[in-house]
Amino acid sequence: MTSHSLDEIDGMLQLAQPVDESTPAATLRQWRTALMPTWLLVSFAIEVLSTEIEVLSIHDSTVEDAMQSIVAILPDILARGCVRNGWPFSLDTPALSIAAEAAAIESGGLLELHQEMARSDLDNLDIVRVLLVRLELQMERLIDRRNLLERRIRTIQEVLVRHYSEGTASVDEWLS
Repeated sequence: MTSHSLDEIDGMLQLAQPVDESTPAATLRQWRTALMPTWLLVSFAIEVLSTEIEVLSIHDSTVEDAMQSIVAILPDILARGCVRNGWPFSLDTPALSIAAEAAAIESGGLLELHQEMARSDLDNLDIVRVLLVRLELQMERLIDRRNLLERRIRTIQEVLVRHYSEGTASVDEWLS
């Protein structure tokens, strides 16, 4: 399993620049192809962690039987998680299906807290509270990286469209 860390994501963002009219279309396409699966991985990790935060928030509440409350509401939490964040990119983005498959397989490094939570004693409210704080901090970091990735991908797409409209790149190059 490939492990992606926040540092690796930062490195990818650092390499995928500058994004401007002087950047060749082929390079822009390579960057977009590399960044899209990473964006999906981060989005997948955010969905998993946000669900866990919601579950732990219920568990940390004053409800007398928190575990029974979680069992009762879990289907609703999971259903909301599937549609919580819309898809900001067009469905014709290259490598989308490959990236979607990779998201489910390769997000291990971003979900270390998920794995830790699965092994933790969730009957211990002190452990739950510590995990909740750590999950929320990781969520903030992931949301920040997703926003950076999204902005970079959008910029790449905008510059690519300008290349195509100005004739400095050909769609045939993309297809070959």
